[in-house]
Amino acid sequence: MLILVFLLFSSVDLRQISGATTDTLTLGQSLPWNETLVSKGGNFELGLFSPGKSKKHYIGIWFRKVSKQTVVWVANRDRPILEPSASRFTLSDRGELLLHATPSNTLLWSSNASSPSPPRTTVATLQDDGNLVVRSNASASSSVAWQSFDHPTDTWLPGARLGYDRARGVHSFLTSWTDSENPAPATFSMEIDQRGQAKFDLLAGGTHQYWTTGVWDGEVFENVPEMRSGYFDGVPYAPNASVNFFSYKNRVPGIGNFVLEVNGQMQRRQWSPEAGKWILFCSEPHDGCDVYGSCGPFGVCRNTSSAMCECPAAFAPRSRGEWKLGNTASGCVRRTKLDCPNDGFLKLPYAVELPGGSAEAAGARSDKTCALSCLRDCSCTAYAYDAAKCLVWKGELVNLKTLPGDQGIAGAVVLHVRVAASEVPPPAAHHSWRKSMVIISSSVSAVVLLLAGLIIVVAVAVVLRKRRGKGKAARGDVVGLLDEKIDGDANVKELERVCKVACWCIQDEEGDRPTMGLVVQQLEGVVDVGLPPIPSRLHMLAMMNNGSKLDTAV
Repeated sequence: MLILVFLLFSSVDLRQISGATTDTLTLGQSLPWNETLVSKGGNFELGLFSPGKSKKHYIGIWFRKVSKQTVVWVANRDRPILEPSASRFTLSDRGELLLHATPSNTLLWSSNASSPSPPRTTVATLQDDGNLVVRSNASASSSVAWQSFDHPTDTWLPGARLGYDRARGVHSFLTSWTDSENPAPATFSMEIDQRGQAKFDLLAGGTHQYWTTGVWDGEVFENVPEMRSGYFDGVPYAPNASVNFFSYKNRVPGIGNFVLEVNGQMQRRQWSPEAGKWILFCSEPHDGCDVYGSCGPFGVCRNTSSAMCECPAAFAPRSRGEWKLGNTASGCVRRTKLDCPNDGFLKLPYAVELPGGSAEAAGARSDKTCALSCLRDCSCTAYAYDAAKCLVWKGELVNLKTLPGDQGIAGAVVLHVRVAASEVPPPAAHHSWRKSMVIISSSVSAVVLLLAGLIIVVAVAVVLRKRRGKGKAARGDVVGLLDEKIDGDANVKELERVCKVACWCIQDEEGDRPTMGLVVQQLEGVVDVGLPPIPSRLHMLAMMNNGSKLDTAV
């Protein structure tokens, strides 16, 4: 009797899988938190993972033969595991996949596909195509009760279907991660057209279409001619049909996929074992600034800079943490709160595509009267005057993006954004404050670049002097650049960042130099600063001073 009681109360532990590698869970079996399922051919692995530097854990599937962990599917996207050892992933006695937090037994995720009396042969198997399948028995031909391919996250794998299976109540589509360390569903999605056309749409917020593949003609999608015949196959989409989907085969040997990135772009990638990285084949839309709302409210998308999104003067990122992780959709906020009617306007120093949602202010026949019309209305957030009519906006400005380089600010309609009076620069002696904004912007750019050059030159001279005087190699010792009166009391990381930014500002090629917006974000720590090459003029300076050779990077 005691033995029977023991067996009943310890049945879950007894049915955990052994330490041997397996691809299958049987009915009632649990996966230990520190073990994984591995597909038969070794292509995929399922288990607990934590993205990036996050301390939160998730049940996911990733490529096993890719050196850089690349997750292709996540179960508990918006309900993370806080303590991995206190979790249990199980194929329940009802044939349902369950993820619990123990010992509270809190349900974090479920496949929602249970049966009152499933066959005792029911199994959950991680297949070599990356599909986690629950079926009535281990035979590949047995009926499927549930599969992860029907519930993708941000990744579309070869063989998976995207579309509708109305008979089974399945709608398969992709949704982007919130950021690089948070797989929770975000605002961007890729779905098959719901109106009866054989095409895919990229959507923001589930409704705003910002790109489409164009209609499938039996061989290629209208807007994706690079995907030739044989790349996609599926059932042609037809209104009121019960099953409508697209699938694809990987024509390129090796490991590849489609992924809907955090920034809203759909990317086709192929893994290169030789290079040890993912090779980008194509990205849609080509211009990241065409993704609706990618920079969020009041954020400006500039496709000419390495940091695509930036905040205008008098604004700052709403969430610096999210911006650092690639999610800029939260946008920007004013540094100083408005105090209507005691506000002013800042003229954007670059031409932008005017956002939608504007209204015409009747009776405003000049820039000044247009500004006053907006200023008197506390809900007005911006205005633009084009010598013919006055346009005003209310609420947050979304989808701001700069015009192409050949459509500069000269002759363009300029947007003026409402800010607190303290953020408006004082008028110059011979110029209106609006004109001075452009002058100040360009002047500051020139001064910053000049100062950056001086900083680097002085820094190199000091290092060389110290090397000669003290006989120290001191390679990369930025602390040695400090004034001795400071006595080493400085933030070394900030000092290194400033030196890197300064060196980027005086690169030989103009295209390699950062924009002013990027410089500000780098100095504030919002954007990481890469290791810059040493400009040729500094390299020559060092050679002339001590005749030695320098590395090609600082």
